[in-house]
Amino acid sequence: TTPPPTTPPTTPPPTTPPPTTPPTTPPPTTPPVTTPVVSQVVPQKIAQIGPKFPARLNKGKTAKFTMKAPSGLPLKVTSVGKCKTTKVMKTVNVKVLVGKKKVSKKVKSQTGWVVTATTKGVCTVKFANSGDATRNPLSVTGKITVK
Repeated sequence: TTPPPTTPPTTPPPTTPPPTTPPTTPPPTTPPVTTPVVSQVVPQKIAQIGPKFPARLNKGKTAKFTMKAPSGLPLKVTSVGKCKTTKVMKTVNVKVLVGKKKVSKKVKSQTGWVVTATTKGVCTVKFANSGDATRNPLSVTGKITVK
């Protein structure tokens, strides 16, 4: 038998590294445009509370209120139903200069409000004012039962 022919060892062909690409540089970026933020402080207004009032009144009885709300602002009182609201007026003497002479003059001014229970039923009372630079307007409605 004849031995098989021997084949010389083969060397693999030389490998060439893959072609290198130059590093890519990102396109130039422009910085983002920012708009300055101007913060505005909006002053918060204070809520007002209405005056205390009775839940019940007997027929013919009254509830009195001053000219000012608890906040110190002017107060307006109105009512509908089984009661009526009237202004409390006071007459005062005021000295007025007329020429070179002081003269006494009577002047009426409002000093408060009175709510009078007129007949049995329900009376709705509203307390209001327009507020000011630091306080919200006041608008409080309450019910009084007239017995």
